Amino acid sequence: MPSSSKTIATSSVAAFTPPYPPSWFDRLLTWMDELPGPTWIYLVALLIIPFAYLQAVLWWNGALPFPTIDLTRAFFIPLTPYVLGFWLYIRRVARNQLAKFRPALRVTDAEYAELEYTLMYMPARATLVFTLVAIVGNVIFYSLLPQEYVSLYGADLFSVLSQLIWIQFPALLLAAVGVFRAVYILRQVNRVHRRAPQINLYQAPSLYAFSSLTAQIAIGLIAPVYYLFVTQQTLVMTNPPLFGAMVFAIVTAVACFILPLREMHNRIVVEKLRLLTEAYTRFENLVTRVHQAVDANELQQMDNWHKALSNLVIERDALEKIPTWPWERGTLTGFLTALILPIVLWLVTRILDRLF
Repeated sequence: MPSSSKTIATSSVAAFTPPYPPSWFDRLLTWMDELPGPTWIYLVALLIIPFAYLQAVLWWNGALPFPTIDLTRAFFIPLTPYVLGFWLYIRRVARNQLAKFRPALRVTDAEYAELEYTLMYMPARATLVFTLVAIVGNVIFYSLLPQEYVSLYGADLFSVLSQLIWIQFPALLLAAVGVFRAVYILRQVNRVHRRAPQINLYQAPSLYAFSSLTAQIAIGLIAPVYYLFVTQQTLVMTNPPLFGAMVFAIVTAVACFILPLREMHNRIVVEKLRLLTEAYTRFENLVTRVHQAVDANELQQMDNWHKALSNLVIERDALEKIPTWPWERGTLTGFLTALILPIVLWLVTRILDRLF
C-alpha cells in the first residue's frame, strides 16, 4: 500500500491488510503528493510547460503566426492539472469526512482502516479495465475530429497527433478515469453508511458528514464539462463521443451527489418515524391521564403534567424539523447553483445575442 503523510495514515494500523492493490491513478496521485515542496508547484508546471510546448508547435506548423497566442486552442491543457489537483484534494476530504462519520460506526481500527482505504484508492484491475475502455473512446474521439478543427493545429491529423498526443491524450484519459473514480466513491460512501448499526438523529453532524464530499465531487465533475462546452461548443456538438461523455459526466455528477446519501436518507426516515411515533404515543397517554384526573377532580399534579406536555410538544416539534436528507446547511443550494446557474447564464447570453 502506498504511504503518504499528506493523504492517508492507515499504514499505522498493524492489523490492516489492503483488500486490493491501488490503481495506477492512485499511485500517480500518491507519488505527486510525496514530491518535495508544495504540490501546487507541480500542478502549475503541468499547466505552463504543455502550454509553452503547444504554442511552439503552433508557430512551427504555421497554424499561428509568431508570436500570436490563442488561448482557445489550449483548452485541453488545464484538464490534466485540474483532474490531478481535484482528486488529491478529494482524497483528503474523503478521509476527513469519514473521521466525522466515525461516531456512527461500530468498527475496529482495522475495519476502519479498510473503509478509509477503499475511499482513498480504487482497485487496480477494475481501473485498468476502465482505462482500456477510455483509450478506445479516445481513439474514436480522435478519428471523428472534423478537418476544420484539425487545421487549427496543423496540416493533417497524423502530424498533429504525433506532435500533441502526449499533452492531449493524458488530459482526456485522466478526465475519463476521474469519472470512474467518482462512481467508485459513490458506491463506497453507500457502503460506509450501511456499516453504521444504529443512527442517532441528535448527532446530525456525523450523519451529514458525506454530503459535503458528494457535493464537491459532483461540482468537480460538472465544472470541466461546462468549461469544455463554453470554450469548444462547436467541437462538442459535432463530436458524438465527446458530447456523450459530457452528458454522462453530468448525469454521474448528479448521481454522485444524491445516490450515496439515499441509504442514509431511508434510515433517517425510519428512525424519525419511530421517534415521532414514540413521542405521539407518550403525548396521547399523558393526555389520557390528564383527562382522567380532570374527570375525577384530582388536580394536584396539573403543573407537572403541563410541564410534561410542554416538553413532549417541544420534542415533537424538534423531531419534525429534522431533515431526512443528510445534507449540511447550504449544501443543496450550492450544488443546484453550480448545476443550473451556468446553464441559465448561457441561455441568457444566447437570447441577448439574438435580440441585439
